[in-house]
Amino acid sequence: MNSPESVKTKPNVTLAAGLTLELGDHSYIHGGKIANPSGALTHLTVGKFCSIATDVTVIGYDHHSEWITMFPFLDDGHRANWPGTEGIPYPQASQFGSNKSRGDITIGHDVWIGYGVKLFKGVTIGNGAVIGACSLVNKSVEPYTVVAGIPARPIRKRFSDEEIAILEKVQWWNLPAELINRYLPQLCSANIAGLEQQLAQDPDYQSFQNKLRAEEYLAQADAAFARSDLAAASLALQQAVTHDPTAAPLHVCLGNLQFQLSYFDGALQSFTRAAELQPDDSDVLARLASAARACNEPALFEKNLNRALELNPKNPLALRLAANLNLQQHHHAEAAAQYFTLLGAGVEDVELLLSLGECLNKLRDVNSARWCYELALEVDPTSEIAQEALRQLKGKPAAASKRVQPELCDAAAVN
Repeated sequence: MNSPESVKTKPNVTLAAGLTLELGDHSYIHGGKIANPSGALTHLTVGKFCSIATDVTVIGYDHHSEWITMFPFLDDGHRANWPGTEGIPYPQASQFGSNKSRGDITIGHDVWIGYGVKLFKGVTIGNGAVIGACSLVNKSVEPYTVVAGIPARPIRKRFSDEEIAILEKVQWWNLPAELINRYLPQLCSANIAGLEQQLAQDPDYQSFQNKLRAEEYLAQADAAFARSDLAAASLALQQAVTHDPTAAPLHVCLGNLQFQLSYFDGALQSFTRAAELQPDDSDVLARLASAARACNEPALFEKNLNRALELNPKNPLALRLAANLNLQQHHHAEAAAQYFTLLGAGVEDVELLLSLGECLNKLRDVNSARWCYELALEVDPTSEIAQEALRQLKGKPAAASKRVQPELCDAAAVN
């Protein structure tokens, strides 16, 4: 192993070689060290508000007691001396070939680990658990359970099963600091029923819980979208919006998906709500304008498009909508200028290039139109529209053309 003897990973925390650490907010390690005598490759995940005493040690790999020999013949340090190991695969990392790993270590939230505790790889310590001093933890520990001994055994549960269920549901460690401060008198007591009762009547807590639920549904939507299940993604996003109706980005996500599914009325509603929440967001207004156009609402389309361009004249979606409208109304010079602005901003797709080519052709800029269609074919060699447009341009002499946007066209020709 080429790692240095110890690596600084967190302020005031030094890890022995082989260890990596994810330390939750407000958690601390007395002495700032975790030992790892075997050098076992282990990642420790520590939750929030954990109290970890000094001299915590990670116990690493196991030898293969189920094999005839438990000697580490397959380690890099021994293979060279034993040619018979050639061709035998590494069960684990090459540095520790004859050892088997139990996995990484996960420590929940609000956990107290006493002095001199030894943790076997692969254990999970539940939220609110207590590990007695000098214990050897070789099995996972249930939430809110006190364990101690060699090996560590359950001594008692800190609270009743009903109270533990309440605390696991509340997850106070995830609350914002404002709410934690508000409920410190209850958190610094054993009054779990009182804490639950007061939280149930606190609108700020309910709002926070709703946001968490919305995040869970958003994660479900992402997973459904990743597997191309757009219907399931839409349903999950609708649930997310229901739980957090004041989050404009959620309405935008839902509107985008509804637009993709050609459910334009739903997209119009979603973007309208997002615009109500963020009335000065040019991107939201441009999306609203796009949905209004799809729903054949010209007045709403024009109003929101103009406002989007007023807020951000270079908004890509708004510029494209305006350019397409100008092209439709035969305002070819205005449309070409807007398409060129998009090209200059790095927007380059077949639809844009074909539209720009059409504008330039109408403006008798044959050379630039030809360049657009050729570039469109580079992006999509199967574009029949670009191929046909180039065939038609063959009969038009270049001398008759005038250059509409010479700087950008010349630069593109050089590149």
